[in-house]
Amino acid sequence: RRVHGYYVRGLAYYAQRKHQKAVRDLRQALATGIAAAVAPDVHYHIGLAFAHCEIYDDAARAFAEAKRLRPDRTEYAHERAKALQLLGGHEADAIAEFTHVISVQPRNARAYFRRGFAHKVIGDMTRAAEDFMTARRLDPENPRMVVNFARLDAIDCI
Repeated sequence: RRVHGYYVRGLAYYAQRKHQKAVRDLRQALATGIAAAVAPDVHYHIGLAFAHCEIYDDAARAFAEAKRLRPDRTEYAHERAKALQLLGGHEADAIAEFTHVISVQPRNARAYFRRGFAHKVIGDMTRAAEDFMTARRLDPENPRMVVNFARLDAIDCI
């Protein structure tokens, strides 16, 4: 019962944007033996909380553990890719994660969009442009999917 209480309270703290308290309780849930079926979600929410605190290395590790436990959950790979991208210096891993997401969800405009930025950072402007245009084609009503190619040089990630 107490273990489940840490998990529920951790989720409540996360919903309230009390990310440090969420991490504390979610880690306590793991340490006291949360059910294996719930563990991936615990790691996922720990990752989200760290990402909100801009602690991207810990976020990437938490998402990696969630993905290890549930490789079928593409959102874990997507969030790990975002954390790696924001951490910087891990573009190849981010591209691999986004590519995995796209292989499972070929209409995921956000994965194409973010992968485009990872390609841009490593200097592959052709693939970056292809991904940006694919994202725009998949989600034409979303103004966030519009890239100003003239100003793109100054932006590494969105």
